[in-house]
Amino acid sequence: PSSPANGAVWYDGTDARQYVNGGWYTLTIVPEPTFYGNRGVFMGSSVNMDYFAISIAGNATAFGDLSAAFYYSGATTNGSRGVMGGGTTNGAKNIMEYWTFATPSNSTDFGDLTLARNYPTAMTNGPRGVWAGGFTGAYINIMDYVAIDTTGNAVDFGDLTTGRESAAAASTGTIGLIFGGSNGSATDTIDTITIATTGNATNFGGVLLSASRQLSGAGNATRSLVAGGLGNSNVIQYVT
Repeated sequence: PSSPANGAVWYDGTDARQYVNGGWYTLTIVPEPTFYGNRGVFMGSSVNMDYFAISIAGNATAFGDLSAAFYYSGATTNGSRGVMGGGTTNGAKNIMEYWTFATPSNSTDFGDLTLARNYPTAMTNGPRGVWAGGFTGAYINIMDYVAIDTTGNAVDFGDLTTGRESAAAASTGTIGLIFGGSNGSATDTIDTITIATTGNATNFGGVLLSASRQLSGAGNATRSLVAGGLGNSNVIQYVT
Protein backbone atom coordinates (compact mmCIF):
# COMPACT_ATOMS: atom_id res chain seq x y z
CA PRO A 1 0.00 0.00 0.00
CA SER A 2 1.30 3.47 -0.90
CA SER A 3 -0.29 5.37 2.00
CA PRO A 4 -0.99 2.88 4.79
CA ALA A 5 -2.66 3.86 8.01
CA ASN A 6 -0.63 3.46 11.17
CA GLY A 7 -1.21 -0.10 12.44
CA ALA A 8 -2.23 -1.48 9.04
CA VAL A 9 -1.35 -5.15 8.41
CA TRP A 10 -0.31 -6.43 4.98
CA TYR A 11 0.44 -9.98 3.85
CA ASP A 12 2.93 -10.12 0.96
CA GLY A 13 2.47 -13.83 0.22
CA THR A 14 5.32 -14.85 2.50
CA ASP A 15 5.29 -12.67 5.60
CA ALA A 16 2.72 -10.67 7.52
CA ARG A 17 3.87 -7.08 8.01
CA GLN A 18 2.51 -4.19 10.05
CA TYR A 19 3.01 -0.49 9.37
CA VAL A 20 4.02 1.30 12.58
CA ASN A 21 5.15 4.94 12.76
CA GLY A 22 6.43 5.14 9.20
CA GLY A 23 7.98 1.69 8.81
CA TRP A 24 6.95 -1.86 7.90
CA TYR A 25 7.77 -4.57 10.46
CA THR A 26 7.53 -8.33 9.99
CA LEU A 27 5.12 -9.91 12.45
CA THR A 28 6.01 -13.05 14.33
CA ILE A 29 3.01 -15.35 14.18
CA VAL A 30 2.68 -17.45 17.33
CA PRO A 31 0.91 -20.71 16.43
CA GLU A 32 -1.74 -22.09 18.70
CA PRO A 33 -0.68 -25.18 20.66
CA THR A 34 -1.24 -28.43 18.74
CA PHE A 35 -2.69 -30.40 21.65
CA TYR A 36 -6.19 -28.98 21.43
CA GLY A 37 -8.74 -31.58 20.36
CA ASN A 38 -12.43 -31.88 19.54
CA ARG A 39 -13.46 -34.15 22.39
CA GLY A 40 -13.38 -33.73 26.17
CA VAL A 41 -13.25 -36.57 28.69
CA PHE A 42 -13.82 -36.19 32.40
CA MET A 43 -13.75 -38.54 35.38
CA GLY A 44 -13.54 -38.58 39.15
CA SER A 45 -15.11 -40.00 42.33
CA SER A 46 -16.18 -43.14 40.45
CA VAL A 47 -14.76 -45.47 37.80
CA ASN A 48 -16.89 -43.85 35.11
CA MET A 49 -15.46 -41.70 32.33
CA ASP A 50 -17.78 -39.52 30.22
CA TYR A 51 -17.08 -37.64 27.00
CA PHE A 52 -18.58 -34.84 24.95
CA ALA A 53 -17.89 -32.90 21.76
CA ILE A 54 -16.43 -29.58 22.90
CA SER A 55 -17.83 -27.61 19.96
CA ILE A 56 -21.42 -28.88 20.35
CA ALA A 57 -23.64 -28.23 23.37
CA GLY A 58 -25.25 -31.38 24.77
CA ASN A 59 -25.14 -34.04 27.43
CA ALA A 60 -22.11 -36.23 28.04
CA THR A 61 -21.95 -39.86 26.91
CA ALA A 62 -20.33 -42.83 28.66
CA PHE A 63 -16.72 -43.31 27.49
CA GLY A 64 -15.45 -46.24 29.57
CA ASP A 65 -14.09 -47.03 33.02
CA LEU A 66 -10.96 -46.31 34.98
CA SER A 67 -9.36 -49.22 36.84
CA ALA A 68 -10.59 -47.71 40.14
CA ALA A 69 -12.55 -44.73 41.44
CA PHE A 70 -9.74 -42.17 41.38
CA TYR A 71 -10.25 -38.61 42.51
CA TYR A 72 -7.92 -35.66 43.26
CA SER A 73 -5.89 -36.64 40.17
CA GLY A 74 -4.20 -34.55 37.48
CA ALA A 75 -4.79 -35.18 33.76
CA THR A 76 -3.32 -33.93 30.51
CA THR A 77 -3.27 -34.69 26.78
CA ASN A 78 -1.38 -34.50 23.48
CA GLY A 79 -4.62 -34.02 21.52
CA SER A 80 -5.16 -37.68 20.72
CA ARG A 81 -4.28 -39.44 23.99
CA GLY A 82 -5.25 -38.46 27.53
CA VAL A 83 -3.27 -39.45 30.63
CA MET A 84 -4.32 -39.12 34.26
CA GLY A 85 -1.98 -39.58 37.20
CA GLY A 86 -1.97 -39.59 40.97
CA GLY A 87 -4.98 -39.06 43.19
CA THR A 88 -6.51 -41.35 45.73
CA THR A 89 -8.52 -44.54 46.07
CA ASN A 90 -8.43 -44.87 49.87
CA GLY A 91 -4.87 -43.58 49.92
CA ALA A 92 -2.51 -41.63 47.67
CA LYS A 93 -1.61 -43.40 44.39
CA ASN A 94 1.21 -43.13 41.88
CA ILE A 95 -0.78 -44.82 39.11
CA MET A 96 -1.08 -43.31 35.63
CA GLU A 97 -3.72 -44.49 33.14
CA TYR A 98 -4.41 -43.43 29.54
CA TRP A 99 -7.09 -43.52 26.86
CA THR A 100 -7.42 -42.59 23.18
CA PHE A 101 -9.99 -39.83 22.69
CA ALA A 102 -11.25 -41.07 19.33
CA THR A 103 -12.16 -44.54 20.66
CA PRO A 104 -14.41 -44.83 23.73
CA SER A 105 -13.07 -47.62 25.92
CA ASN A 106 -11.70 -48.38 29.37
CA SER A 107 -8.45 -46.74 30.41
CA THR A 108 -5.16 -48.68 30.24
CA ASP A 109 -2.17 -48.71 32.57
CA PHE A 110 0.46 -46.15 31.49
CA GLY A 111 3.08 -46.40 34.25
CA ASP A 112 3.79 -44.80 37.63
CA LEU A 113 4.60 -41.33 38.91
CA THR A 114 7.83 -41.06 40.89
CA LEU A 115 5.81 -40.49 44.08
CA ALA A 116 2.26 -41.33 45.11
CA ARG A 117 0.29 -38.19 45.90
CA ASN A 118 -3.11 -36.49 45.92
CA TYR A 119 -4.01 -33.16 44.32
CA PRO A 120 -1.27 -32.88 41.68
CA THR A 121 -1.84 -30.53 38.75
CA ALA A 122 -0.84 -31.36 35.18
CA MET A 123 0.07 -29.54 31.95
CA THR A 124 1.41 -30.33 28.49
CA ASN A 125 3.23 -28.96 25.47
CA GLY A 126 1.79 -31.73 23.29
CA PRO A 127 4.56 -34.35 23.27
CA ARG A 128 5.28 -34.10 27.00
CA GLY A 129 3.04 -34.13 30.08
CA VAL A 130 4.18 -32.74 33.44
CA TRP A 131 2.65 -33.36 36.88
CA ALA A 132 3.45 -30.83 39.60
CA GLY A 133 3.01 -30.75 43.36
CA GLY A 134 0.51 -32.66 45.46
CA PHE A 135 0.05 -33.91 48.99
CA THR A 136 0.89 -37.18 50.72
CA GLY A 137 1.16 -36.24 54.39
CA ALA A 138 3.47 -33.41 53.32
CA TYR A 139 3.22 -30.73 50.66
CA ILE A 140 5.11 -31.92 47.58
CA ASN A 141 7.38 -29.77 45.38
CA ILE A 142 8.21 -32.58 42.95
CA MET A 143 7.47 -32.34 39.22
CA ASP A 144 7.39 -35.48 37.02
CA TYR A 145 7.14 -35.83 33.25
CA VAL A 146 6.32 -38.42 30.61
CA ALA A 147 6.37 -38.65 26.82
CA ILE A 148 2.62 -38.98 26.26
CA ASP A 149 2.96 -41.11 23.11
CA THR A 150 5.09 -43.71 24.94
CA THR A 151 3.91 -45.62 27.99
CA GLY A 152 6.29 -45.97 30.90
CA ASN A 153 7.11 -44.60 34.34
CA ALA A 154 7.46 -40.87 34.91
CA VAL A 155 10.86 -39.22 35.29
CA ASP A 156 11.87 -36.41 37.64
CA PHE A 157 11.51 -32.98 35.98
CA GLY A 158 12.60 -30.62 38.78
CA ASP A 159 11.08 -28.84 41.77
CA LEU A 160 8.47 -26.16 42.32
CA THR A 161 9.56 -23.05 44.21
CA THR A 162 7.44 -24.28 47.11
CA GLY A 163 5.62 -27.53 47.87
CA ARG A 164 1.85 -27.27 47.50
CA GLU A 165 -1.34 -29.04 46.47
CA SER A 166 -4.60 -28.06 44.75
CA ALA A 167 -2.85 -25.70 42.33
CA ALA A 168 -4.09 -24.95 38.79
CA ALA A 169 -2.02 -25.28 35.63
CA ALA A 170 -2.06 -23.90 32.09
CA SER A 171 0.26 -24.13 29.11
CA THR A 172 1.12 -21.89 26.17
CA GLY A 173 2.51 -24.86 24.28
CA THR A 174 6.01 -23.76 25.33
CA ILE A 175 5.87 -22.76 28.99
CA GLY A 176 3.75 -24.18 31.78
CA LEU A 177 2.31 -22.08 34.59
CA ILE A 178 1.38 -23.40 38.05
CA PHE A 179 -1.06 -21.12 39.86
CA GLY A 180 -1.65 -20.87 43.60
CA GLY A 181 -2.50 -23.89 45.71
CA SER A 182 -2.11 -24.65 49.39
CA ASN A 183 0.83 -25.46 51.64
CA GLY A 184 -1.25 -25.45 54.80
CA SER A 185 -2.75 -22.11 53.88
CA ALA A 186 -3.52 -20.55 50.51
CA THR A 187 -0.50 -19.41 48.53
CA ASP A 188 -0.55 -16.82 45.75
CA THR A 189 2.60 -18.09 44.00
CA ILE A 190 2.69 -18.56 40.22
CA ASP A 191 5.58 -20.73 39.02
CA THR A 192 6.73 -21.16 35.44
CA ILE A 193 8.64 -23.91 33.63
CA THR A 194 9.79 -24.56 30.08
CA ILE A 195 8.07 -27.88 29.40
CA ALA A 196 10.51 -29.16 26.75
CA THR A 197 13.53 -28.82 29.07
CA THR A 198 13.77 -30.20 32.59
CA GLY A 199 14.69 -27.96 35.51
CA ASN A 200 13.34 -26.26 38.60
CA ALA A 201 10.45 -23.81 38.38
CA THR A 202 10.98 -20.07 38.71
CA ASN A 203 8.62 -17.45 40.08
CA PHE A 204 6.34 -15.76 37.54
CA GLY A 205 4.14 -13.60 39.80
CA GLY A 206 1.11 -14.03 42.02
CA VAL A 207 -2.62 -14.73 41.89
CA LEU A 208 -5.27 -12.96 43.93
CA LEU A 209 -5.32 -14.46 47.42
CA SER A 210 -9.11 -14.17 47.49
CA ALA A 211 -9.18 -17.13 45.06
CA SER A 212 -5.87 -18.97 45.06
CA ARG A 213 -6.50 -22.67 45.68
CA GLN A 214 -8.62 -25.31 43.97
CA LEU A 215 -8.68 -23.14 40.86
CA SER A 216 -9.23 -24.34 37.30
CA GLY A 217 -6.77 -23.33 34.58
CA ALA A 218 -6.91 -22.93 30.79
CA GLY A 219 -5.03 -21.01 28.16
CA ASN A 220 -3.78 -20.50 24.62
CA ALA A 221 -0.43 -19.43 23.15
CA THR A 222 -0.53 -15.95 24.67
CA ARG A 223 -2.92 -15.84 27.65
CA SER A 224 -3.61 -18.13 30.61
CA LEU A 225 -6.78 -18.03 32.71
CA VAL A 226 -7.59 -19.34 36.17
CA ALA A 227 -11.14 -19.36 37.49
CA GLY A 228 -13.07 -20.04 40.67
CA GLY A 229 -11.39 -21.29 43.81
CA LEU A 230 -12.07 -22.37 47.36
CA GLY A 231 -14.73 -20.27 49.04
CA ASN A 232 -17.08 -20.32 46.05
CA SER A 233 -15.19 -17.57 44.25
CA ASN A 234 -16.57 -16.35 40.92
CA VAL A 235 -13.31 -14.54 40.04
CA ILE A 236 -11.60 -15.20 36.67
CA GLN A 237 -7.97 -14.09 36.54
CA TYR A 238 -5.52 -13.96 33.64
CA VAL A 239 -1.85 -13.44 32.86
CA THR A 240 -0.14 -12.76 29.56
